[in-house]
Amino acid sequence: LLIGALRNTPYGLGRPLPHTLTKMHEEQLLQLVAGRSVSYSWREYSWLYLELGDLTEGRLLKGDTRVNPHGDVSIFAGYSWRIERNNSILGGSEDTTKRKCVLAKLLVGKTIESVEISSRIPELSLGFSSGLWISTFTTGRGDPDWNINFRRPDLGRLECVNKRLVSQTLRVD
Repeated sequence: LLIGALRNTPYGLGRPLPHTLTKMHEEQLLQLVAGRSVSYSWREYSWLYLELGDLTEGRLLKGDTRVNPHGDVSIFAGYSWRIERNNSILGGSEDTTKRKCVLAKLLVGKTIESVEISSRIPELSLGFSSGLWISTFTTGRGDPDWNINFRRPDLGRLECVNKRLVSQTLRVD
C-alpha cells in the first residue's frame, strides 16, 4: 500500500527510500510547516487534507473534472482526527459529512503556529493562529495514520512506519 501510494504522487513513478530521522532532521522538517497558511482544505471519506502555500492546479480527469489542488506542503490526517479549542472538541472524523466540511473550511486562511509530534507513538498536533488545534489519534492497530507530504522530492514525506518517525524520499526510476 505504501509503495502504491508513493507511485501515485505528483513526482511520478519512483521507489520510496525510508530514512529514520534524527531529532535535528525532524525539527528541520517541522520548521518548514510552521508559519505556513492553509490555502485549501478538502476531505475524502473520514480523511482530512490541508494544502499549505502556493497551490498547483489538480490534474484533469475524464469528463473535464479536476482533482483537488495540491499545496507546497500537504498534510493528511487519516481516519481519526479532531479539531479542538482551548477547552473543548469542535468535532472531527466521526462527525457527519456536512460537519466535517464545515470543520475543514474553518482552517483555510489560518497560519500554523505550532507543530508537535508526540514521542512514544508519533501522533501529529497542529496549533493554528485562530486558537484551534487539530490532533490525530489512531484508535486501531498499526501505525498512526497521518503524513506531511513535501512537494520537493528531496524532502519527500514525513510519516510513521513501524512505530518510528521516518522521512520517505523518492528515487525516480
